[in-house]
Amino acid sequence: MFPDVIDCMKFATSIFHSYVHKWECQLKYNPRYNIGWGLSDGEGLERLWSYLSALHNLDLLNKLTAEPNPHLQPPSNFTAEFFQLQWDLQLNFESQKHSDKEVKKKLADFFEQGELLKESADMLVATLAGAPSDENQAHATTILQQIHVLQGIQDAEAADIGGEFGDLNPADKKQQKSKILLWRAKSALFKAAVELQAETQPLRASKDRGEQLGTRLKEKIYAAIKRRKNGVVKAIKTFCKQRKAYLTAYAPTELALPENQDFEYQDFMKMGLDDPFWNDGYLCLSRDPWAVDPVVQTGIHATHGLEQSSEELQQL
Repeated sequence: MFPDVIDCMKFATSIFHSYVHKWECQLKYNPRYNIGWGLSDGEGLERLWSYLSALHNLDLLNKLTAEPNPHLQPPSNFTAEFFQLQWDLQLNFESQKHSDKEVKKKLADFFEQGELLKESADMLVATLAGAPSDENQAHATTILQQIHVLQGIQDAEAADIGGEFGDLNPADKKQQKSKILLWRAKSALFKAAVELQAETQPLRASKDRGEQLGTRLKEKIYAAIKRRKNGVVKAIKTFCKQRKAYLTAYAPTELALPENQDFEYQDFMKMGLDDPFWNDGYLCLSRDPWAVDPVVQTGIHATHGLEQSSEELQQL
């Protein structure tokens, strides 16, 4: 349609997939996660000479490899090879998980509808509890029974969706249901974080350049943030509620951890997309070191950073 800008569109699309699209796309196309790709054009030399990334990552790896590795028997220290192995395991896990994501979304829809049904039932009972009419009480009971029947039908439909959920025993299904609702809540929260990062990008860019934005542009940015606030606050409350419910039932020892405490809108606004809060943790079905150990995650990033810096040196 626009042959004169087709090259620009291809480049823009590749950048989108490499840095801001789904995690699966980043695994496949981001030059930082692929051997032989180097850093992206236009920033390789800047990063190499301005930040001395090779030395930084090498120093970080040296420190990490001096730490004991609790994931191996017999005990030994971390190694670059171990970090690379964990990265390979993560790649395999993410590629397999992608095929089940649609099933997970459908299950989340079913479970959220179920939660709404239960809330409706509670509200109905609370509303009619004080009514003096026996007829109203009987009517409320009938409606409540209908809601429970609908809930049972919905649970049966959810089990028929397929995937691993249908093969679980009842106790595991209950835990998986709680985990999926928590996953949906955190996904909504991450979407809000991405949108806020996009809105505030001009502010951060001007600060990095030592420049000031015009008053009109600032007003537009702050107005956009204000418009999103109510939705973000709702997403935060939903996530905190689901997280507390899950941890109370299935990981009570983790309830008191600092990273599992409730937080407010002001705290959320300070989080970057690289904040440890966004790590999978107990939301991830994998319990491999790459999913649960921050030291291993740091080592994986340092290994990739060193590899990309070495490629830049070879290009020079």
